[in-house]
Amino acid sequence: MSLIGGIYSIENSAVPLAIDLSSGGSADGTKVQGWGKWLFSNPNCLAQLWLVTPTGATDAFTLQNLRGGLYLDLPNGSSANGNPLQGWQRVGNNQVWIIRQTGTFYKMQNLQGGSTCSLHSVLIALRAPETRVIVLPAFVNLLDGSSSNGTAVEGWAGEWNDTANQSQLWSFQPMSRTSAEVDNALIANPVLQGHFVNYQMNGIYWVLDKDLVKNIWAGANLGEGKKYTLRPELFDQDDFTLCALFFHECIRLSITNSSSAFKAQLAQWGSDNILANGLNLLLGVMLGVSTEEGSGGQSCNFFLDSDFSTVLFFDAQTGNLLDPGDITTQVTVGFF
Repeated sequence: MSLIGGIYSIENSAVPLAIDLSSGGSADGTKVQGWGKWLFSNPNCLAQLWLVTPTGATDAFTLQNLRGGLYLDLPNGSSANGNPLQGWQRVGNNQVWIIRQTGTFYKMQNLQGGSTCSLHSVLIALRAPETRVIVLPAFVNLLDGSSSNGTAVEGWAGEWNDTANQSQLWSFQPMSRTSAEVDNALIANPVLQGHFVNYQMNGIYWVLDKDLVKNIWAGANLGEGKKYTLRPELFDQDDFTLCALFFHECIRLSITNSSSAFKAQLAQWGSDNILANGLNLLLGVMLGVSTEEGSGGQSCNFFLDSDFSTVLFFDAQTGNLLDPGDITTQVTVGFF
């Protein structure tokens, strides 16, 4: 099965190390290493999340780190065994990777560092070395299959059909959804009832961990006893909800929307922590009219849970998730 574009956490098949851009650095030449997987509620996970983008050629992709904005790079396109991978700004084919499924895992071969070569062709070349030049492809390899943090991730010769060398086998855990996939999940939700607008028709949405959303909210100084407290007419529930659209202020993420205190602060979080381009961060707004007589309107934010199908509703005043059964609102509009 072919890989599709999106945001992924990439982990070795044999040891619990993810492909990590050291400290999420943004300087050319930053080390790419194997590192224990961060919880997705921890902002450090950004150094282990990669935006995988098709180039247009069959099975060919670039991998851009979310935190540092650098691309997975084979230095000088050299296929020499042990060539340590690095992060580098986008320059050429040494940052293009052929990614194909091998059994239940994937292998990654650099486009610049060699061409596909079968064992049969190698044997033929060995019989007639004067007429053949063997160029073995460089695959993404975890040095010695080590489980130690900081283990080098390097280029090393390999074969597509070799499933014994687990140092070159990787799992891709999806962390994003397309606009169409988000739409389908929201349409199926009985609270939203299809009353929403999607402004990014062909977008890739990072589905944030719910605890990461809560952690970011906790630093936003919003809620009872905080800088921004619910005050009828002056700063009401709709304002809390609109403020929570922090992600949509990030110019680098190609999203714009209305400005307010919480939104701006959370937008700053996105701007400070994500240097990759071409992705959206999923957080929507639901506005509605209460179905209970004498009650005002109700609004909240919504996003998807880690199963990518369950819609979560978030109260930007309290920082708590809402029980859908407690939402006594007839939705007038939702947007993300």
